[in-house]
Formats: sequence, C-alpha cells, structure tokens
Amino acid sequence: DYDLVLMDVLMPELDGYQATAIIRDVKSAVRDHSIPVIAMTAHAMKGDREKCLAAGMDDYIPKPIDPRELLEKIEEWTCPGKKPGAPEKRVEPAENTVSNEPLIIETALERTMGDREFLSELLQMLLSGLPEQIKTLHAALASGNTEAFAAQAHTIKGAAANLSVEGMADIARRLEQAAGRGELALMSGILDELEAEHRRLEEYVGQIDWSSIGKDIP
Repeated sequence: DYDLVLMDVLMPELDGYQATAIIRDVKSAVRDHSIPVIAMTAHAMKGDREKCLAAGMDDYIPKPIDPRELLEKIEEWTCPGKKPGAPEKRVEPAENTVSNEPLIIETALERTMGDREFLSELLQMLLSGLPEQIKTLHAALASGNTEAFAAQAHTIKGAAANLSVEGMADIARRLEQAAGRGELALMSGILDELEAEHRRLEEYVGQIDWSSIGKDIP
C-alpha cells in the first residue's frame, strides 16, 4: 500500500490529470481512491494550481522542486491527525533572470542537501541523457511534430531547472513556447542554442573541483 502519490502533470501516454481521474474513479481497479495526490509540474502559471485541484489532486508543488517544501508537503499529508495548512505562497524568479554561468552550483547543492556526490551523479545523468533527447527534438522538428517537440523540451526544462542549470532550462522553455506556436524556423535556431549549451555545461561540470564544495554524506 502507498501513503501518497507524487504526480507529474505532464507525462507521455497518460498525463497527470487523466491518471488522477482514474485514481478517483470508484469503478477503477485502484485500491485507495482517496489517496492524497500532490501535483508536480514545471508549469507555474496563474491558475495551474486551481486546475490541478479541480482535477482531483490534493496539493501542488511547482518545479524546480525545493526539497524542504517537498518534505513539508509529504509530512502534511501523511502524518496522522495533522491537517494540511494553507499553502504558502511561493515567489517564482522572473523568467528573464538567467545566470551567465551554466550551473548555479550553490543552489544546486541546496537542492541535494549539500550532497556533492549525489549532485555530481545527477548532473552526469542529465548530460548523458541529453544527446538522445536532442536527437528526439531533431526528429520531431524534421517531421513537424510540434507536440512531441514541446513534450521533449518540457522534460529537459524540468530536469535542468531542478538542478539549477538555468541557462539550459531557459533555452528549453523557449523551445517549448516556440513549439506551442508552431514556429519551426525559430525552433531550429533555438535547438542550435541548446546543443551549444549542452557542450558548455559539459565543459563546466568537467572543471568542477568537487572536493572543495559541499560535503560528503555518510
């Protein structure tokens, strides 16, 4: 049995809204139709939280995820006798506030609770997965499949933002927006930026002296 569901709103095949509808449907094979569902989404637009709640979810956390906020939400919904309080207002950074560095190492370490080894592993996972993701973007662009293109850009945006890779997250955000408007020429140009940022991030991460930052976690 599970105590709680962390629901990614944008997923392939079945999105978070559809999955939640199945969970809440008493005719479905789900064992616990009242299990708490917390939405996690890179969308941070006005009305997104209300849309998630209207779909049957119980709470909402925008990406990039703050580990402390996530733990607080889990505690609120899983501790017996503790009723969730009113959600705290979260101020999102302005979209045009992007660092010149490919990675904000201090913020990234905060997200991994200071665990430099874990952060290093996550960054390597991001870097190793990007070539295939970029290949998918090229294929979607070539076929004119803007929906698949936007979905892949959204995935990259969320992964990069969660690790404080702000430049890449911003590029992926612009890719997603361009795909939403069907601007193929613009998508192609921004995709070139993404590939260049991938190389820049790879070089930057390769030069990090991990022994001089963060701490070891036993």
